[in-house]
Amino acid sequence: EADLQSSYSSFLSMETPKLFVGNIAYGTSIQTLVDLFSAHGTVTDSYKPEGKGYAFITMSSTAEAEAAMNALNEKEVDGRKIFISESVRKQK
Repeated sequence: EADLQSSYSSFLSMETPKLFVGNIAYGTSIQTLVDLFSAHGTVTDSYKPEGKGYAFITMSSTAEAEAAMNALNEKEVDGRKIFISESVRKQK
């Protein structure tokens, strides 16, 4: 049971360099977001569904993701305050 608890604890503390960015103005381009996040590290992947107010940005390391999140969370972009959190994979 100790091994199971240890595995579960390490699973919970696992970090990802993938960020969820919410409250984005519909007209904000993915390039605008990539440019913003690139100031805090290397963006390795990005995705913003057309007509949606959210995006996913993947940084090259968790340290860069944290730096970007700390610097850009609640920053005003195209008239809206964006909100950033660590992306969590949905359970099916």
